[in-house]
Amino acid sequence: MKKKIWKIILIASFLPAVLILIHSIISFFTGATFMWNTSYGWDALWLALMMDVIIFCTIVPVLPVCILYQLGYLIVYLIRNKPVIFKRIVVGVLVFVVVVLVGGILVHFYSYEIRHFVEGRQARSMIRRAEEQVEYEKNEFHSGGIFGMEDVIHNRVLVDYDKLQVGFIVAAGIEDFYRIDLSEDVKKVWEGLAEDWYTLQAVIPLSEPGAELRTYAGEEDGMHMTKFLLLKMADGSVYFANDIWDDEDGRLGIYTGLWGSEYMVHSE
Repeated sequence: MKKKIWKIILIASFLPAVLILIHSIISFFTGATFMWNTSYGWDALWLALMMDVIIFCTIVPVLPVCILYQLGYLIVYLIRNKPVIFKRIVVGVLVFVVVVLVGGILVHFYSYEIRHFVEGRQARSMIRRAEEQVEYEKNEFHSGGIFGMEDVIHNRVLVDYDKLQVGFIVAAGIEDFYRIDLSEDVKKVWEGLAEDWYTLQAVIPLSEPGAELRTYAGEEDGMHMTKFLLLKMADGSVYFANDIWDDEDGRLGIYTGLWGSEYMVHSE
């Protein structure tokens, strides 16, 4: 009876790790947000994994207790089953190493295909729910549409007013999709800060409930990299996203193609 209880506790001790893994896999497809930036694909998976591990090790210290119990159970089991267990350990380690190596090689060689697939699904999802869609940079994409969507042949900005998200579907050499979460500028200070810190890049007029979407860039990048968004609503409210980060390239700013589009702000 005691052995069954110990085994039940052992199985239960893996539940936090399983929940973290499931949440990380879901974040791979839906994205993970930290501060004002949303990551996608493998970056989202690792971000969700790290954040969950930190939470379950510090704020709710469940993982350390579970790991200590598992180690104790393993030590007792090894002491009681020396002759049989060593062969199983060797086989298990070899299988684990082979799986990790093969998986790592596949991920390395097919990383672009995986990212392209994930971003394509995210773009299709946001197109379905976005209340506002504006095409820009009228250079047609001649390969069956961006992300295989035949009706999407130009760069496009998407606005989801319900979720307060802005998305960019961009085809410039490669196909990219960026989805950015916005925060409300309650104290109405970020518009002034944007004018001080960045240079106005493009102004896109929107229909109600929106008014206009402003994008800002840094002059050190030749005005091509979008680093700040400002969404103005018809009711006077303002939403923003600061320090937009490109997780794939590991740099501040994303290439949206807005500089050079019909909505570009021409400097004097």
